[in-house]
Order: sequence, then C-alpha cells, then structure tokens
Amino acid sequence: MSSVFEILTEAGHYEVLPLDDRNIELFGSSRLQPGSVHAKRHYVYYPPISHIPSDASPDFGRRTWIIDVNIQRTNDTDDGVLLALGTMNGGLSFYIKNSHLVFDFNMFMDHQVVRSDITVPTGESTVRAHFIRQGKKGTLTLSINGKECGSIPIPYLLSILSSTGMDIGKDRLSPVTDDYEGPFEFSGKIHRVVVDLPTYTGPSRKKRRAEKRVDNEIRFRAEMSKQ
Repeated sequence: MSSVFEILTEAGHYEVLPLDDRNIELFGSSRLQPGSVHAKRHYVYYPPISHIPSDASPDFGRRTWIIDVNIQRTNDTDDGVLLALGTMNGGLSFYIKNSHLVFDFNMFMDHQVVRSDITVPTGESTVRAHFIRQGKKGTLTLSINGKECGSIPIPYLLSILSSTGMDIGKDRLSPVTDDYEGPFEFSGKIHRVVVDLPTYTGPSRKKRRAEKRVDNEIRFRAEMSKQ
C-alpha cells in the first residue's frame, strides 16, 4: 500500500494524474480518439514528401480503401514504389516493376501479391489499388486508367498493418517485399496520391472492438519480442 501511495504522491507532484495502467488496450488506441488523423476518410498527397509517421498515416487495417495515384512515365523503364507502408515484417507496397503494376499485401510476412495483366502506359495515367472488405476477408483489385487488370482474394484481415509509417514514391525502411531492393524510388513523376477510406457497414461495434483487441494483442506481443 505504501508503494502505491508513493507512486500517487509522485504522480500528483508532476501533475500526471490520473494514471492509466492499461498496456495492450492502449496499443494503437490513438486511432480511436475523436479528432485524430485516423478519423479522416480522405487524404491527398503531392510529392515530394518526407516519411509520414504512423499516427499521421491513413489507417488501412481491416477496412475498405482506395489508393489512386496520378503518374507520368517518360519511358517504359520508369519503375518504382508509388506508396509503401510498413517494413519487411508487415505492411503494403504499391509499385511498378517491368512496366507492370504490382501490389504486395504483407501480413506478418504472409505475402498476398497481385500483378497487372497489362502494362502501365507511358505518358500520364492514373493507377488504382482498391481493397473491398467482405467480412473477415476481402478482395484487392488493380486498375489502370479505369480498366481492371488484376484481382486476388485476401483471406484474412488485420486491424493494424504496421506501426512504422508510410512513404510516397519510395520504400525508405526495410522493404515491404523482397521483389525489389529499397528504396526503389519511382523514376517517373508522381503528380498526386489520393487515399479514400469509405465507411464500412458490417458487424456490430462490439464485435469489431473484440476483433481489434485480438489484433492489438498479437501486434503488441510482436513488437515486444523485438526489444
């Protein structure tokens, strides 16, 4: 009891009351706070742009999302990363390689990869990655200038893909995929990146919170194991 009293006395002295003894429950909790960046549904980026921390990045976990990138390719050798989030341990990477549009959905090193069946043209174009959540799984579809060009099922979802942030135009951290060597900076020009997060209507809020807690516990233990 005396030790608790001493802790409370010291906390009062430094004006940090009330104390919060939660740990796993708080992992990723900034995403739930009203007014946080993660309450947004629409993000627009104009490169060049520095690394975007996780707390300021779109929340791609367990939801429907759309990434639209308006690019300019001078020739068919203009390849590279358009958007990357996370690291080799988990995240996502949207890139062009050998003129094909590629998306790698990396969930704890379980890679779900889709590659376009047509090439990205030279000149100006808009490429899209569209993930549609369907309960506990989903479908990821690529399109180039409005034409669908590749699709794969995503067998399961995580509420948090990574806590390391996002980059536009390159993969600054340990590469999300081993399909390229980082940073694999895009050699063409990225005019604009738009991320939309449509509202998902699915299971009850209570069920979603229970699912999020399980995912947060998995992520928390994974992060703690690195220390």
